[in-house]
Amino acid sequence: GVNAYTVKMTNTVHPEETFVEVEKKWTIDGQPANFAATGETAKNWPDDIRILVKLFRDGAAYPSADKQQTVTLTNVNQSDTFTGLPKDDGNGNNYVYTVTETIQKKNGDSWEDVTTVEHDGSDLAVTSTITGETGGYLLTNNLTTPGTLKVTKTISNTSSITIDESKIVFTVIDQNGSTVATFNYGEMTTEQGETAKVW
Repeated sequence: GVNAYTVKMTNTVHPEETFVEVEKKWTIDGQPANFAATGETAKNWPDDIRILVKLFRDGAAYPSADKQQTVTLTNVNQSDTFTGLPKDDGNGNNYVYTVTETIQKKNGDSWEDVTTVEHDGSDLAVTSTITGETGGYLLTNNLTTPGTLKVTKTISNTSSITIDESKIVFTVIDQNGSTVATFNYGEMTTEQGETAKVW
C-alpha cells in the first residue's frame, strides 16, 4: 500500500529591521574642541566625561521605560549603533526612532549628571544639539567660553530734572532667560565721559 503523510508547513514572517547610528562631536565656541593641556597631544574629548544615549520609538522609551536601550559614548567609543530594530509595525507604518543624551562626569566610583564641562580650569556651559533623522544622529556639544559684556547708559538734558540713580535698574539675562546680574545706575562707573559697567 501507499503511506499517506500530512505535512504541516509554517511560514514565519521576519519583520524588516533597521538601525540607528549615533556619533558625538565636541566643539568650543563652534570650533573643533581640543581638551589637551599645554604640551599634550590634541584631545577631542574631555577627561572623565561620558555620554548616555537613550533610544525612543515614536516618542516612547524603547522597548520600554524600565528596559530602555542605551549606549554609552566615551573618548574611546565616540560612536555606536542601535541594531535589530523593527522598521515598521507590520502594517507598513514606519517607526520613527529618536535619541536623547545625558552628560555624566566621573565622581570617585560613580557618575553624576552635569550641565558644565571643565576646560582650561573653567567650568563651561554646554549646549547640546542633536541633528539627523531616524537612522543616524550627530550629537554636538558646544562649550561657550566666558566673554565680556559692556553696558552703557547716557542721560541727556538732566539740568531741569532730578534723577534718582537707584531707580534706573539694569537686568542682564542669559540665552535661557535666567538673570545673570542686576545693578542700578549708581553702581556704574564713569570714565572719559562714558558711564558703563563691564563683566
